[in-house]
Amino acid sequence: MLAHFASAAWRKAAAVVAVSGILVFVEQLGAQSSSTREHVSAWTTDVGVGGLWQPHGEGGAGPGFVLSATRRVNQGPWSLSATVIAARVADAGAPGPNRYIIDRDWVTAMVGTSVPVIAGKFGVSMDLAAGPLWSRDRQAGTRGTPLTSQTFGDWEAMAGMLVGTTVTYRLSPSLRAMSRLALVQHIFTDDFLGASGGLTVLGVAYSR
Repeated sequence: MLAHFASAAWRKAAAVVAVSGILVFVEQLGAQSSSTREHVSAWTTDVGVGGLWQPHGEGGAGPGFVLSATRRVNQGPWSLSATVIAARVADAGAPGPNRYIIDRDWVTAMVGTSVPVIAGKFGVSMDLAAGPLWSRDRQAGTRGTPLTSQTFGDWEAMAGMLVGTTVTYRLSPSLRAMSRLALVQHIFTDDFLGASGGLTVLGVAYSR
C-alpha cells in the first residue's frame, strides 16, 4: 500500500513539474517571438473536429467538436483565448455481473492564453487554458442487468486545464488550415491532479 501511495505521489509530482516547465517554456518563447514574428491578426476564430481521450480514470476516447476564439493583447505576442469542447465517449460501468454500457458526454469551457512561436505561412502557437468540465453518463445498452442505483443524465461539474500546441498553414490572407494537439488534465481533485486526457483536432481558422 505504501509503495502504491509513493508511486501515485511521484506521478503527481512529475505532472506538476512538467506543467511548470511548460509554463516557463511558453513565457520564454513569447518573449523571443516578439522580435521575430510577422503581423499577427487581432482576432482569430477556429472550428474543428477530432477526438477526446477523456480525463477520467476509466479511460476511453470518442469524437469531439472544438470552437475557439483568440484576441491579441495590445499588439503584443500574447492572445487571450476562449475554447469550448464537446465530445461523446463510449464507456462501460464497473466490471461485474451487472456491467452496463454507457456513453459519456463531455462539455468544457476554458479561458487562457495563446503565444505564437512561429509566425508566417506555417504557424505554431503554444496554448494554456483552464476552466470547468462537465460530464454526464447516458445509458446506451447493457451487459447483464443494469445497476438500479445508477442514475443517468445528471451533469457532474469538475475543473480542468488544457496545455497544448496549435499548428496552422495559411491558405489565404484570412483562412488557415489548423491542427491542435493538447493535454486535458482534470484538476482540483483530492490529490490536486486527477486523470489525464488528450485532444486532437483538425479544422480551419479565420483571422481578421
